[in-house]
Amino acid sequence: MTAINAPTDLVGQTLGPYTLERLLGQGGFAWAFVGREQDGTPVAIKVLKPRYAGDAQFESRFRNESETAAKLEHPNIIRIRSVAKTREHVYFAMDLCADSLGARIAREGPLAEEDILRLASDITAALEFALQLPEVGVNLVCELAFGAPAAEQGQETQQRTTQASHDLTSWTDDRRAIRGRAPRAGHLRLVE
Repeated sequence: MTAINAPTDLVGQTLGPYTLERLLGQGGFAWAFVGREQDGTPVAIKVLKPRYAGDAQFESRFRNESETAAKLEHPNIIRIRSVAKTREHVYFAMDLCADSLGARIAREGPLAEEDILRLASDITAALEFALQLPEVGVNLVCELAFGAPAAEQGQETQQRTTQASHDLTSWTDDRRAIRGRAPRAGHLRLVE
């Protein structure tokens, strides 16, 4: 097999039951692709970059965090379908939504206050849910928000993360109450 040097080298390839169709984006540690399951269902696939997949400790951490996130079942958290390794590629697949917040804003202009409140409420509900689970808690939230687990962030960052979630909840609940509406939960989705 030819070495993978760029994310585009994976386009058209199959990882497990998923065919990678195009690059969606990339971060410091992974590439994200739009792909399809064998039945044609669209998915997003996050593939650990080769230089990190070769590091047993890094690969283990990526898999463990992905598997923990896959246990989260909440209407405001995207579903992770699988976490796997095929050949030298470590990846996870999750549901893909057809529309993004950025695309919506480009199409419709700035969001209405009600939409902003709903999104903030949805995000808050997801964070509160995750923070209550012992296997997730502050550690995974810090990892997602700050790029390092809580143990590496220190007590102050852990407290700020928990306080930020509480503040956002209070703010959205207060804004909804001022407008005569009860706090509500909706759907937060990771999108293309």
